[in-house]
Amino acid sequence: MLHSRYKLRSAGFWLLLALVSAAPARAAAPPPPGVDPAYLCTPFDQRQNLPGCPNAGPGATAARLQGYQLPWELPLLPAEYPEKTELPINRSYARAAPDTPVFNQLQPPAGSLPVRQLGIGQNVGFLYVSLETNPGFTWTQINEREYVRTNALVPVGPSDFQGALVTAQPQRALAWLVQTVRPFTQPKWGAPQQTQALERYTLVQVYATLESGSDTWLLVGPQAWVEHRAVGLVQHSAPPPGVSGRWIDVNLYEQTLAAYEDERMVYTTLVSSGVSQWVTHPGLFQIYEKMLKDDMGGAFAADQSDYYLIEDVPWVMYYDGSRALHGAYWHNKFGYQKSHGCVNLSPRDALWLYEWSDTETWVWVHDPSGRTPTDF
Repeated sequence: MLHSRYKLRSAGFWLLLALVSAAPARAAAPPPPGVDPAYLCTPFDQRQNLPGCPNAGPGATAARLQGYQLPWELPLLPAEYPEKTELPINRSYARAAPDTPVFNQLQPPAGSLPVRQLGIGQNVGFLYVSLETNPGFTWTQINEREYVRTNALVPVGPSDFQGALVTAQPQRALAWLVQTVRPFTQPKWGAPQQTQALERYTLVQVYATLESGSDTWLLVGPQAWVEHRAVGLVQHSAPPPGVSGRWIDVNLYEQTLAAYEDERMVYTTLVSSGVSQWVTHPGLFQIYEKMLKDDMGGAFAADQSDYYLIEDVPWVMYYDGSRALHGAYWHNKFGYQKSHGCVNLSPRDALWLYEWSDTETWVWVHDPSGRTPTDF
């Protein structure tokens, strides 16, 4: 993505020269003011600061790119997207309305009492269930001997996003686009923008960084600048002291995750950690339990107005008490804080990490900005 290769082949050059020589003469465009039209430097000479080179032509462009530390021949992205196969999930999911009654039989007789109730008040709006069967016209089975009315359910589809396998040790920072943007041709708001957009969830390389007031601009390709808030950065980290083998780096500020084998980065993706009311705790932990699926729920407010219940959370890796790395089928906002304190992953990322990790795999959670409190 955003890779260019500039190669001049001698045969092609002489063919082009012959075509130009044979073309009918026409008036040349006027040169920039103060530039001798008979003299423009080659990119090589311009980048060597040859005296007398004018600030015009392809040579000047090459010199400007060099000033931003952008290689003349852009290296390939040291990562690749895994082939997407069908997820091993034999259920679908839905959001449930507050106070949804659950019955132990299909089409219960009038006056039957529910065996339980999803939610505990009209303010509860974070209730998700998996479906045992396809939604029926009137009733849907959500678990063994558990049925709810279909009109209390709104189907949700898991995100299809997945991170990338890192194929070579990155020599520069990587960045995930967390929103679709058209890069600016200069590092400032209001500058002309490129025609082609970078799609959300695209992985790019960062070639230069420029601070401008409260903004941080990142050069991700030739004349392609994006502001830092549009991306989640992934920078290589050394293992924390005492950590070896496989370990996981969770960056709370960037909302990114990288998996390592000693110092070698092998995988990277976006995550969603806890929002400000329920922050994800920084620290060094170890996975202590893995579960293919688990139900999660609870409340922190005294009136339980923040109560939530999510059933059949997939590929769960507990590492800090009740906090876990796990798949999230109920949203597609990876790259932004979204959780009640856990580290949300797309289902595909959760499956990859679940199969790659083991109990005792280290998890380093940190916030390089220092904004996340550490005194819990």
